Amino acid sequence: MNTLQMPITNDGTFADVEGFIALLEMYLVKLGVVHASLILLVAEGAPWIWQRIPALLKRLGLCSEQIIELVDFYHAAENLRKFSQFVIRKHKQAKAWFQKARSTLRHKSYYALATQMQQLVDNPTPEKESTSTVQTLLL
Repeated sequence: MNTLQMPITNDGTFADVEGFIALLEMYLVKLGVVHASLILLVAEGAPWIWQRIPALLKRLGLCSEQIIELVDFYHAAENLRKFSQFVIRKHKQAKAWFQKARSTLRHKSYYALATQMQQLVDNPTPEKESTSTVQTLLL
C-alpha cells in the first residue's frame, strides 16, 4: 500500500478492551494489513496490548517475522515513575528505584524489569502498597 494513500482515521470506543480490539480489527482489515510487509507495534508496555494485538495481527494473516514490537520509552518511563511512587512509599527509595529501573528499561531488558516489578508486588514490606492495589496499577 502506498503510504500517501493511507486514510487518516480517528476513532474511539467506550467499550472494554475486547470492544477496542474488535474496532481495531475492523480497521486493519479495511486497510488491508495482510498486504503489509512489516508492522511496527509501538506501545507503552501494558500487558493487554502485548497479549492481544500481536495475536490479532497473526490471526489476520501476518507472521511473526512481519511484526516488530517496540516499547514506547517515554510512556513506559512515566508509568515506572508512578509505579515506584505507588509501591515504594519513601521518596528517596522510590526515586532511586525509578532511576535504576529506567536504566534497565533503556539498556537491558523489558522482561528483566517486569520480573523485578513482579517481585516488588509479590514481596510486600511495610513501605509498599497492598498487592491487590499494585496489581491493578500494573494492568
